[in-house]
Amino acid sequence: MSDKIGTREYRAHPFIIFGYLKPFLFVLLIPLLKALVQYIIYGQASGILLNELITAAIIIIYAVFKQRNFRLVVGNDGFIIKSGLILYRAAKVDFDKLSTIEVKRNPFDYLFRSATVRINTEAGKRGKADFEFKVSKNVTDDILYAAGKSENTVNVRFSPLKIAVMAAATSSSVTGMFIAVPIINQSGKLLGLALQDVLLRRINDVSEHFARYVPPVVNTVTIVFLAFYAASFLYSLLANINFKIGVGEDRVDVSSGLFARHWISFKKSAVNSAIIEQTPLMRMLDRCIVQVEIGGYGSDKGDRAGVIPSVGREAAKAELAGVLKNVKKAKGEKHSAHKKSLFIYMLIPFYWVLGIVAACVVLVLLFPAFKDLTVFFTIISMGIMAYYFYLAKYNYFYGEISFAEVVYARHSKWANIREIYCEAQKLGIITLTRFPGDKPRDTCNVKIIIRSEAADSLTVKHVDYDSVLSQICGVYGIEKAVFDR
Repeated sequence: MSDKIGTREYRAHPFIIFGYLKPFLFVLLIPLLKALVQYIIYGQASGILLNELITAAIIIIYAVFKQRNFRLVVGNDGFIIKSGLILYRAAKVDFDKLSTIEVKRNPFDYLFRSATVRINTEAGKRGKADFEFKVSKNVTDDILYAAGKSENTVNVRFSPLKIAVMAAATSSSVTGMFIAVPIINQSGKLLGLALQDVLLRRINDVSEHFARYVPPVVNTVTIVFLAFYAASFLYSLLANINFKIGVGEDRVDVSSGLFARHWISFKKSAVNSAIIEQTPLMRMLDRCIVQVEIGGYGSDKGDRAGVIPSVGREAAKAELAGVLKNVKKAKGEKHSAHKKSLFIYMLIPFYWVLGIVAACVVLVLLFPAFKDLTVFFTIISMGIMAYYFYLAKYNYFYGEISFAEVVYARHSKWANIREIYCEAQKLGIITLTRFPGDKPRDTCNVKIIIRSEAADSLTVKHVDYDSVLSQICGVYGIEKAVFDR
């Protein structure tokens, strides 16, 4: 502890050593562990060179001294972070420059009473925290309260059912693939087995039982996608279960997770935009999630933080006023999709349908042996196109954008329905695009890009050009003549 009044000095937790060793783990330490297992089982170890042992010892010693050299000083106006051994680094971060503080604890952290802390400002690289270190658990409370966390926050918990609905509606097979495949591959390498081959053989065995109804390859693909969806659902459920949000005067604190707990504390003023989003399944259940984009928050999940996992749309809009200080209901005239452009909205999915039908006919004629498989995937594609038509109709009736002190936009993006609230001064780029077909109708496509590390965007199509341009010029003080050609 420092002698200076008002400051507290902390060392890194010894567990941080494993973080320093992580880049070298599979290159140096895993072969040593493998040799140890061989020696225990067979009484001898082969394939281990003396220089590898020496190199591993040097790296471990370096990591230990680096851990011993780390210091975190918590002062009255900010943090001072000192680290390094050969290359010494000292940085001061003022509290008013902070955007977020993250705290993560996995099962090992619970065992060793440690926690990983990530400190972010609006500077730094995308996808990487500005400062990341591991300290004792009791230090994290000191860090959070020093940065402005209030003891008088109103805490709200969300039921496991709401979290399960959110996990089921936001999970996908693609996400599950990114989660499951690396785990399977790494586990197989450690065990010396090709686990993916074993799993595929089991899946093929199961799919053969349904061969009389659907082609076996379809069964295999279906089971694989369902398995990946299940992996994504389980990951999302465990990551968000026990979700709790605390709302203070100037800060929002969000915590979630079961085996691995994740806390994030951010200033309301650091919020760049608020997003109300509905996946197709959430739309069927009349549920939505609310996320915020935070300047500088980008360690490993992009720069979005979920603040409301599963509520109705009207309830989500009502919650925004209390959770987000500077994001209020947008005022001003809303510019909906041009009412003469329904045909244009329907044209693109109509072309897709023609292309799918043509492709089906050609494939059936060229490969008659795969007729059932071709028809199966054509039916699936038609189902997707039906939803595409629904989105086109939704965008026609409900797509809108308005520019005022707070910019508001609602439109679909990919398969999801999205609403964005963003302060006008926090927009990064506004693009008005006019295709040849837009000029006779005096319409344009308006694309807004949020000022954030992830640069999220939303495009509202077929908006009245003159009126939206006048609104933009009025909000930002631009002469309309600048846009005249």
